[in-house]
Amino acid sequence: MRPMTFTVAQDFTSLNELLRLYGDADEIIFKKHCRLDESEIAEACHHARLSAHRLRSHHGEQSAEVIATDLGCRILRESWQVAEGKVIYLAECWFPPQHDETTIRVNTDAVTSLAELMEQWAGETEQAWFTEAKISEVAVAHELFHVIERRPSSPRAELEAHAFARALTQLPFSPLLYQILLARSVAGKKAAR
Repeated sequence: MRPMTFTVAQDFTSLNELLRLYGDADEIIFKKHCRLDESEIAEACHHARLSAHRLRSHHGEQSAEVIATDLGCRILRESWQVAEGKVIYLAECWFPPQHDETTIRVNTDAVTSLAELMEQWAGETEQAWFTEAKISEVAVAHELFHVIERRPSSPRAELEAHAFARALTQLPFSPLLYQILLARSVAGKKAAR
């Protein structure tokens, strides 16, 4: 397999370097990605991990998707783009007035794009973390946090959702890396055009 090359606009280092950077404790990673103070970040991470632990103690080793379904949440797999293709999300959740209609939408196009990129870039050892199934599982876990918490979106809620997804799925790096890779991939594709 040929190593993948990236455009300057993507500003990639090596995958090993990114995995090392995003493999740090969530508290360290999040300090670089938000304006919350250290105590807020530590509290958010603690809360998220505790929520993941409680959920695991009630649901055992079930996947995030099975847990979400058990909690009455529908899972839809669809392809969509936001803001004229400038913003791409792996998943989102929707809270209608009826509690039993809560839905997690997985963006199949984004999940597939990221998995295909990583097929070319990740080595055999890292490949397990970048399959469509694993990316989808982590994206559902992230949205599951929002479903459980039912709080408005905020920088803190997003950080908590990332920490929760990491703990629930036992991902060895922050799920924030998926979003970073996806955004850089999209920027690189646009620059190549």
